[in-house]
Amino acid sequence: MHGVVLHIIGRLDVRWVPAILVCIAALRIVAWQAATVFPEHCNVPSDLRIQGRVLSMDVRSPERSILDVAIHDVEGDDCLSLLNERVRLALYHRGDIPAADSTLLTADVRIKPPWGSANPGGFDYRRWLLGKGFRADGYIRQVVKMTPVADHSLPDLSFLVYPGILQALSTGDHTGITSHQWEVFRSTGTIHLMVISGLHVGIVAALVLGGIISLMRLRPPGFLPFTHRRIATLICSICLVLFVWNVGFQPPVVRAAAAVIAAGFLMACERRPASLTRCVFLIGLCALIAQPGVVYRNGFWLSYGAVFLLLAAFGNRERAGSVTWVVKAQGVLFIGLTPWLLFLNQSAPVVSLAANLVAAPLVTLITMPSLVAAVLLGQFTELAAVFLTIADFSIELLMHFLDTLIGRLPLIQPARPETPIIAAVSFLSVIAPVSWRYRVIAILGWLTLFLPVETDITHGQYRVTALDVGQGNSAIVDTANHRILVDAGAAMGDFDAGLAIVLPAIRATGRPRIDRILISHGDNDHSGGFQAVAEQYPLASHLGYRSDCNDGDRWEYDGVSFELLQDSSAQTSNDGSCMLVVRNCTSTVFFPGDISVTSEQRMHARLPRNVDVLLAPHHGSATSSSMPFVRKLNPRFVIFSAARFNRWGHPDSLVERRYLKTGAVTKTTGIEGAFVWTSENPDWLVSGRGRRFVALFEHPNRNVPLGVCSKRDFP
Repeated sequence: MHGVVLHIIGRLDVRWVPAILVCIAALRIVAWQAATVFPEHCNVPSDLRIQGRVLSMDVRSPERSILDVAIHDVEGDDCLSLLNERVRLALYHRGDIPAADSTLLTADVRIKPPWGSANPGGFDYRRWLLGKGFRADGYIRQVVKMTPVADHSLPDLSFLVYPGILQALSTGDHTGITSHQWEVFRSTGTIHLMVISGLHVGIVAALVLGGIISLMRLRPPGFLPFTHRRIATLICSICLVLFVWNVGFQPPVVRAAAAVIAAGFLMACERRPASLTRCVFLIGLCALIAQPGVVYRNGFWLSYGAVFLLLAAFGNRERAGSVTWVVKAQGVLFIGLTPWLLFLNQSAPVVSLAANLVAAPLVTLITMPSLVAAVLLGQFTELAAVFLTIADFSIELLMHFLDTLIGRLPLIQPARPETPIIAAVSFLSVIAPVSWRYRVIAILGWLTLFLPVETDITHGQYRVTALDVGQGNSAIVDTANHRILVDAGAAMGDFDAGLAIVLPAIRATGRPRIDRILISHGDNDHSGGFQAVAEQYPLASHLGYRSDCNDGDRWEYDGVSFELLQDSSAQTSNDGSCMLVVRNCTSTVFFPGDISVTSEQRMHARLPRNVDVLLAPHHGSATSSSMPFVRKLNPRFVIFSAARFNRWGHPDSLVERRYLKTGAVTKTTGIEGAFVWTSENPDWLVSGRGRRFVALFEHPNRNVPLGVCSKRDFP
């Protein structure tokens, strides 16, 4: 039997190895996706008592922390498949919590399947959770017991200016990096330097190899039978394994360390790989097999994309490490990765090229060597403090430089959806072995990224984008040349919907501008993100909360009419919501804020009839959407702006049935994501998760052909 197996193996053609690995990786990913599905026998959401170990604790504010917990035991027979799985839990508290990494935790928790908002240009939280290997997320209802075991953080860092950044660079623990610092790194395209990755592995390998080879040259002749290279490679490999273990086996570090170790042994054995590109490809496939969750991580595709770009652009034609090579490499990465970043984020910072030209050498040559030396000299406190001070000073210089760059140059935004594709093909043509004439033409194709963003909305028409901001409200109304923001979501602790959701959506859906900001009322779920948006667009005029909402005010943008409504007899902030009616000659959209049944009755005579889209009042609460209100508006589409699994039970089932009885199509942002509706195609509602919904009936006011609107045609 063994002879038959050896015969088959001997007959295999090595050229089939990549294909075999591709098949294995595909099967492994499918199996992993099936294994990460939330257990069917668990309630959604499910209340459990768990015991586990806190792998990391991120203190977001004095009242809220985020815990990464590995579950060791689940009381009862429910959700036993969560044993030995990781969950992400929010902990709400007052004052200090005596918890740190490796804390043993016993708690009553409420968990639910991984989920997140789906908005244009927004962060895909569900994808991130799956990529990180979390089986569920939720929050801690009651802490039964917390027992700190150990704290693996660096020794005393209180004398440093940026201890959180140094902690992240040395151990991979990002809990000390503030939201402002993350925003600086994102805005300048330098966030990759703050995540332990191939750069750090390369620096550690270079330091260890350089030191060992220097020491080996001092040995007496004939002291060791092995060559310097083999001894150095072996010791370097051991150090890299220890480094990977110290940072918690993070996927980028594992991939980079495996590549360095493999290349080192090939060189030590005086064997050169047949193709460096094939080696990188095979290492990527092995990473997919070992950690299939990386398919959900943008960093995986960007990191390997960067390596392939450098190989395609340079190969072995230039000496890596020279100043010229560094400048050219940053240029290639900026030009080659920008189209891909536009696919992922809908925008890319122009300043990233200048920022990385300074930040990459500074972190590579000063920060990381000083930090590695400080960690190695940890027992010698005074000497380690000197190196920590040097590393901290370099980060201080970096942050000051990055702060000066922010806002100097605008973000790159694609003028059309197909622009990034044209730019990507153009760049591939530039690095391809073709005539210089074709390369000049290809460069012109890449420059289409800098064309101004144009709207596809014609005069007299408009588009409504109802954003998924969780338990809150926010929507963007676009006409041919103007934009209005209606509400801005909530801001709670370290999370600001205006910064995290609304601003990216504005950049991703049209011109980066806002003409008017209407905040219906002062509740946090409507006004919390206002400050972030107002600071970004200081020229926008304000309506409603913190300004005037004059009942009956009207104005017109590009052939589209806007009218404000407000209950002058309101006794509560909800009933005093500043409402907005948007019309053209054939359609109507209504934003009622959080008005209740009482206000609906008082405003009944002035409410619009036969609206096409209604953002349901008060998220579908049982205190709103009375039957007379529903019949008067007679909406075709009803959007409930409510979070999935929210504790208030919005939308109320009775309220939803009222709308369904009139023939309306009802949808919830927390389930379907953001919604886009256009007056030019009024029968369709498109969700952020790629679904399309068609209206069930036609309104009687559809008697004027599109594009023939005049003021007298407005209802």
